[in-house]
Amino acid sequence: MLNLDAWVKKHHSPKYATMIQWNKLGERIKSGEKASPIIKYNVVEKEDDEGKIKKSAWLKQYFVFNESQLVSFMPKERPEPRPEKSKQCSWPRSHSRHRPP
Repeated sequence: MLNLDAWVKKHHSPKYATMIQWNKLGERIKSGEKASPIIKYNVVEKEDDEGKIKKSAWLKQYFVFNESQLVSFMPKERPEPRPEKSKQCSWPRSHSRHRPP
């Protein structure tokens, strides 16, 4: 779901972290940026007094920020795509009479 979030919000990076995680890395979030909610699912197994294993599941919500929402983020410049002749796309001369219209 974060890939969809990054596409919709036009983020330039696939990296996400909570504000605390970014701060531990020495990064700061740009003023006014909004976090994206995520939900973590976990199952915990505990042994009760009778020795039976009981499973309990829980959900926890976190709010994460994309790397492009950081003050220090600089998008990488992508080179202009150059059209190249592909060997896979060329039609062999031996099949010239069967060439599609």
